[in-house]
Amino acid sequence: MKVNNRKELIFQAAIKVISEKGINNFSIQNVCDEAEISKGGLMYHFASKEILITSLHEYIIGYIEQLIMDEKSVRETYTEAYLHACLLAAKSDETKTYMSLFNYEVNEETKVLWEKFYEEVVEELSKELSDEWVTLVVLTTNGIFTKDNYYSETELESVLNLLVNLIKSR
Repeated sequence: MKVNNRKELIFQAAIKVISEKGINNFSIQNVCDEAEISKGGLMYHFASKEILITSLHEYIIGYIEQLIMDEKSVRETYTEAYLHACLLAAKSDETKTYMSLFNYEVNEETKVLWEKFYEEVVEELSKELSDEWVTLVVLTTNGIFTKDNYYSETELESVLNLLVNLIKSR
């Protein structure tokens, strides 16, 4: 794993540990082994496992925000960009990690981070859509994150494209 930034190296190692080995194997030692750094090296950046978990949530939010920004550069609307970014994110190790962490431990600080992210998403969607459409988009994308293993990428993409077309024709 070649990464320039130590924190990035640790995040990528933690994501790999969680997405490949499961949340039950998520330990400081396993992350250190994956990152090929000492425990002291990891603890320099993250003083505890709890701080690493909260920082991982922040990292994953940043990852999703970057996907949305990338999609905005090639899509007509924020809504389309958000839907397509969610499809991309659903298949990522970052999202598998998010779901594992969310089911494992959610503290008040983590809840606030995600609430702020979703408030910003709803605010942006509300600039283009009515409240009912915003709710439908959010429900659909939440379903992608929780049920992505039940549907193929083709099925998910087909449904998102249908939703985009319905929104455009409203």
